[in-house]
This record gives sequence, structure tokens and C-alpha cells, in this order.
Amino acid sequence: MNSQKKILIYHNKPSEYKEIFKILEENSFIFFESTDRETFLRLLSSGQPDIILLDITHSESLQIIPMAEKSPVILIYDTEESVIEGLNLGAEDYIIKPVNMPLLLHKIKKSLQEKKLKEENKILSEKETEHRTLIENINDVIFSVDMEGNVTYISSVIERISKYKVQDFRGKHISKFIHSDDLPAVLERYRLIFEGETKPYEYRLIDKDGGIINIRSYSRPLYKNGIAAGLTGLLTDITERKKVDQTLRESEEKLRLKLTTIFSPDYMIEEEELKNIIEANEIQQLMNNFYKLTHTGMAILDLKGNILVATGWQDICTKFHRIHPETQKNCIESDCYLTENVKVGHYLTYKCKNNMWDIVTPIIIGGKHMGNLFLGQFFYDDEKPDYEFFDRQAERYSFDRDKYLAALDRVPRWSKDLVNTVMDFYVKLIEIISTLS
Repeated sequence: MNSQKKILIYHNKPSEYKEIFKILEENSFIFFESTDRETFLRLLSSGQPDIILLDITHSESLQIIPMAEKSPVILIYDTEESVIEGLNLGAEDYIIKPVNMPLLLHKIKKSLQEKKLKEENKILSEKETEHRTLIENINDVIFSVDMEGNVTYISSVIERISKYKVQDFRGKHISKFIHSDDLPAVLERYRLIFEGETKPYEYRLIDKDGGIINIRSYSRPLYKNGIAAGLTGLLTDITERKKVDQTLRESEEKLRLKLTTIFSPDYMIEEEELKNIIEANEIQQLMNNFYKLTHTGMAILDLKGNILVATGWQDICTKFHRIHPETQKNCIESDCYLTENVKVGHYLTYKCKNNMWDIVTPIIIGGKHMGNLFLGQFFYDDEKPDYEFFDRQAERYSFDRDKYLAALDRVPRWSKDLVNTVMDFYVKLIEIISTLS
């Protein structure tokens, strides 16, 4: 018996237990005794005993049985009146006084063995539950088939995919579920797997309603006692991915046809063509990162003024100038002037009628002017903003003066060197965009 097994004894008659203590010690048990409730509870909480001997002639002894739920309890009694109550409260066994020590040792060993078995079963049950939960929650289907192609195991994930129940598969031949056009190739693949083929393969299943499920399968041979017993592996539902791939292929084909049309000599550019060509989301992310570094805002617009990409626009523009109809006309006039006068591979600087600077460079694709990249609004750092002009603007257009002038103060001041550097970057970017054709 393991010398570390601990026994906690609760009694109130020390003279009756001297012999019991001696024999327990001879059998390599560690024991602790208590003659009052407080000591018992302290010993119980300080270290979980492997077993408890409870003398139920002790007053209030039965009341502590529920507190010892993690350790088996053996009752020691001299009359039968309290035994049934003690067993009902959770005690595991009992022995009558005077204690027969060989019988007590037998009961102790039996209780310890049963406790160990319960703990092992609990661990096994927890592992089985964990394993089952893992299998049932994984997105892939785990399966196995015998040498004839009959399903011997399939995880419950298949129910979400196929609308069949697990029991609908067990013992059934795979031909019942595989698309008839794909079945010969699948059976041939099974043969190749036993010859060392390891690559995944794709085929179609038919769900319970007759729908198509696109599957990618990873399989390997299954051996029992060194003899081939079938195949086991994973099935991954790739139906949605196939749909996305098809959509992308169709989009690419439409874009290819679109570009072919756009670059034809007699094609007239429409106002929304540019957004169908550039990767606006990727450029937006690039511009967001560039803005964090340089604090220079920009925008890409098509020829009709539709904003495709924008970052770092100033409040004085978005909350005032482009909101009021009169000041908005000034903005549009600036856009039109810059669009009409800028040259390919260059950028044009212009001070708008709202008294701030704009810069533009054209976007040319397939030899056609399809949009513009704008930089603004800003002031040069060597000029002094005309506050009297903006004060009059606030009064004339009924802007909230304090907010309008506060927005004015937030307009960036850039050096000419910075503007040149930034625009050189943007011109290079536009060259990259322009090579999409």
C-alpha cells in the first residue's frame, strides 16, 4: 500500500483507537485524528485525505459527512440506529465495534481502489467529452471507410454540411453520397492512396435535398494489426470558397472586357469608369498610412468629381466650403480649372476663390485622362493667411465664426520643399496606377 495514503479519523474515545492507530501505522498509512468538529474541519481543509474513518457515536458526527464529499467515508458504529442515515448522507461503507482490523483494512483498501477507479473513469469521461466536443466543433468532417468503401465512422459535422444524420452514413457505401460523375475518380484516388499518394483531392457530395457540396479530402490508409483496413481522413466543405472563386473569375472577366472596351480608340469615358479599375480599398489604406507619416491629405476623384479615395481632408473644406452652395461653387471651379489645365506627368498648383491652395496631378490609363489626384487644402509656411478675408467669409455665408476660424487655424502650413516631395511621391503613385492596363 502506498505509504502516502492519508486517513483522517474522527472519534471521541481515544482508548478505543490506540490499537487501530498502531495497525494503521504498521500498514504504512499516515493518519490524523480529531476529537472535535473544528479540528476535523481544519484538517479536512488543510489537505484532502484519501479516506475518512468516522465514529458515529460521536455527537454531531453525521452532520459532517456532506462536507467530506471528495473522500470516501467509512462509518464506525456500535448500534445500527445511525448507519442507514449515514449511508443516505453519502458514507460509502461501515464497520461495527469492536473493530475487526483485518476487515477494516480490507474495507479501507477496497474504498481506496474504488476511489481510484472513479477518478480514472472521471478523467476518461472528461477526455472522451473533450474529444467528442473537439470533433463535433471542428469545421472539418472526420471519416473512415473500410476496404469495400463502406462508411465505418463519420463525425457529426457532416450533419451541418449534408442535412443527413450521422446514422444515415454508417454502414452505407460512399457511392450513395458522392456525385456519380466524380465516383470513378474518387475510387481511383482511394487505390492511389494505398500506393503512397498524399495530395488532397476534390469532388462533389450530394446533400439530402439533392444539392451540390464541394469537398476537399485529405486521406491516408488505415491499418489494423499491420493489415490494411480502409481509409481515414478529413473532409473540408469548400462550397462557399468555390462560389467566391467563381464570382472573382466572373468579375475578372468583366473587368478584362471592360478594359478592352475602355482602351478602344472610339470609346467615350463614362463618369464611373475609374472606380471599376483602381483598387480603391488598397490605395485608401496606403494613403491612410502615408497621412499618418506626413499629415498631408489627398483625394482621388473621377472626371465628374466623384470621390473614390480621400484622407486628411480639412474641416474648413468638409464642414464649411463644400457645404454652403456659394463656397461650393468656388470648390467646383477650382476642380474644373485644375482638371482642364494640368498636364500628364506634372502637377498644377492653384489658389482657389476660398483663398487656399490646391494641387492636382492627372490619372491617365490607356492613354485616357480618367481622373485626378488632389492635394489640399493648405497654406505655404512662408505666407500669412488673410484672416480679414475669412472673417468676411464667415459673415457673408453665416458660418459659425468661432468654429470657422478655429477650422482655419487647423489648416496645415507646408513648406514648398515638403509639397514638392509629396507631389513627387504622388506622381510616382499615379504612374503605378496608370500601368494597370
